[in-house]
Amino acid sequence: MDTDLTTLDTEARQHQRLRMARLDADIAYFEARLELLGALDSPHRVAQRRAYDLLLKSLSIQALQLKAKLAAGH
Repeated sequence: MDTDLTTLDTEARQHQRLRMARLDADIAYFEARLELLGALDSPHRVAQRRAYDLLLKSLSIQALQLKAKLAAGH
């Protein structure tokens, strides 16, 4: 039975590490999109900027929460 729990723990940690890698990739994507956006000379670009900022903020919060969870060993 202990091996079953260990396997579950290992699988959970692997899943969390994979989730963290995905979050890091998404954060990098939105950071790059913000850099490439250029001048905010149209309402469309202003709206894009706001959307990217909100998505980046949300992803960053999720990443911080997951890092804290990983550090705590959960």
